[in-house]
Amino acid sequence: MTTIKKSVRETNDAMSELLHEAGDRIAELKDESMRTLGKRLGDLGGAMRQRPLLAIGLGIGLGYVLARIVHRE
Repeated sequence: MTTIKKSVRETNDAMSELLHEAGDRIAELKDESMRTLGKRLGDLGGAMRQRPLLAIGLGIGLGYVLARIVHRE
């Protein structure tokens, strides 16, 4: 009976370690994603400042298309 308990304990320890490693990796991926998203949003803001009329036109056009899709009967 003690060998089974020892084996179960070792398996639990191994699984716990793997889950902690997976959690750490997920946290790293989240941080990397947030940095990338922040950079992309900054780039988008810069493009909108360079071409404000284009940005307004795209916003209106996309808004119209989305409204048509959402209110489709």
